[in-house]
Amino acid sequence: MPFSKDVADSVLVKCGRHCCICRRFKPTMLQVHHILEESRGGSSDEENAIPLCVTCHIDVHTKTPFAQRFSPDELREHRDRVYRLVEEGKLVAEERDVEFRPIVTRTTSVPDFVSLSSLAQEILVAAASEESYVLLSVCDGGGLIQAGSMSRELGHGRQLAEAKSAINELETLRCLEVAGPSREVWDVTLRGYQVADALAAMSVGDVR
Repeated sequence: MPFSKDVADSVLVKCGRHCCICRRFKPTMLQVHHILEESRGGSSDEENAIPLCVTCHIDVHTKTPFAQRFSPDELREHRDRVYRLVEEGKLVAEERDVEFRPIVTRTTSVPDFVSLSSLAQEILVAAASEESYVLLSVCDGGGLIQAGSMSRELGHGRQLAEAKSAINELETLRCLEVAGPSREVWDVTLRGYQVADALAAMSVGDVR
């Protein structure tokens, strides 16, 4: 079950709206994560909660072969250190870019997906959720865009231009890569799956 509002408010105050892994000040992009997952018997009380930014939350859940995953004890230590730094006044928003650096090595990076248009987000989430492709078929009368179970006919003109623009956004952020010479079909990249996961997490209201 999700954390109660009282628990979420308490941990967000204690961390000063900083991510407990990378220590960046992320006031509107934090999620409260279960340190010990509920499926493994973890509770939804404050001792089992850690505030994480969207990017670090994805990393915590990512299973990379031969890479050391975050353990519950490590996550608690990261959290408690950030709490102490905030309480002592050593970790504040104004100093985040000068005094502190990420405390873990990042093997992946997620682009600034917040800038994506609503159509680009819809296309990416639909394709990634079903591990499918993106198809844009153009004809004289308009076109058709498909992404997973999403299928939409496009009128010639504005609708078709918006679809092309959305795909261009996703290509620019390396969320999609063209499959074949015809530029009609695109595959979702690893980065695309990461961004889609973050967007899906935001849509269910986990971001505070």
